Amino acid sequence: MPGLSLWDVARYAGWLAPVVIAVTAACAVAALVLVGLCWRRPAGLRCVLAVVFGLAVVVAARHVAEFLVFVPRPFVAGHFRPLFPHAPDSSFPSATTGYFAAAAVPVIACWRRAGQVLAAIAAEVAAACVYVGVHYATDVLAGLAIGAAGGCAAWLALGVPGIARPLAAADKALQAARLRPQANRAAEAATSP
Repeated sequence: MPGLSLWDVARYAGWLAPVVIAVTAACAVAALVLVGLCWRRPAGLRCVLAVVFGLAVVVAARHVAEFLVFVPRPFVAGHFRPLFPHAPDSSFPSATTGYFAAAAVPVIACWRRAGQVLAAIAAEVAAACVYVGVHYATDVLAGLAIGAAGGCAAWLALGVPGIARPLAAADKALQAARLRPQANRAAEAATSP
């Protein structure tokens, strides 16, 4: 589709597509590692659970959106071959970017620097989804918003006293069973930004 700068770059710089796909794959692995590292932080259980619940919100929102509206993917509407193979289903919203945003928000709340890296990863994935021709910018922006809202809502819900107390008890039980590291909260609070 002429005039759409990312697709034009993709069309004329074909060598860049494998680079974009490889970087995005590396970002997916890095995101999993960052969430896994949060498990070792004092709020690790809350963070990991918030990520899981945030992902569930993204999945539910994607299904609702598919039921309400069908938006043909750019490669379908523009009659071109995407740089990354994809089914010709509805493109709105981008569940992929939603997943990364749903993980980034609880990670930011748990460990700010790691969360900032994860937010940058979400932005890279969003740009890559548009670049390879499987999403419009509006799809990835909606996915990012839904994911961030889901991750934030999950983090906040897990902090409500009626949920936080049993969560703290479960965390202590996990630590006693050596399934989670014993948290030295005072030392970590002093060194954490």
